[in-house]
Amino acid sequence: MKNKINPIEKVFEELNEMKEEGVVEDFVIGGGIALLFYEIPFLATEDIDIFIPPACRKKVLEYTEKKFNHHEDFVNIHGWAVQFFPCNLNRMVEEGCKRAVLKRVNNIPVKVMPLEYLTLNYLYLFRPKDRFKLIFILPSPALNRQKLERLIQECQERNLLLKRYHSAIEDAAKTEMEKVYERSARNDVRKKFFILYEFLRISEKRKD
Repeated sequence: MKNKINPIEKVFEELNEMKEEGVVEDFVIGGGIALLFYEIPFLATEDIDIFIPPACRKKVLEYTEKKFNHHEDFVNIHGWAVQFFPCNLNRMVEEGCKRAVLKRVNNIPVKVMPLEYLTLNYLYLFRPKDRFKLIFILPSPALNRQKLERLIQECQERNLLLKRYHSAIEDAAKTEMEKVYERSARNDVRKKFFILYEFLRISEKRKD
């Protein structure tokens, strides 16, 4: 009996088909969906960020307009809101795409931005939604802290990034996420993250 293919796998199949047909030279997964490949259960994501070579953007737009529905900047592919970005969006993204890691989802190959570069980009952007992601990432055993700190030191904006990094560490410590990771029985952890998400959402509303 064949394994049931869920919608996100269909998206990856479509992306690989675009690659095979020469529509796109290559693609790299970033954003909140990429965190799932590192077993970081970030739940508050509704879209898929795909990074592609800038020269392919016109071809991708023409191809997807013929095959899928578009809504504003998103392409609806099998129920998922997919957004295509140039891989040179900023220096952090560009380096992350160059060092993308090959992963497989039910034997479907996909390249994913390394976790340290995802984290570096969130520190660079540091919008409220990026700070929220950092609460999940920084305590994770999947993150190589030494590598991240080395990358920060190599950046021109290192002083600003270091300040944000230490601020994000403090934010994560307040939520006791590290303890959650340590004792995370998998069948119970999703409930904890939903509770945390609601707590933070309410806290943000109170700040407004």
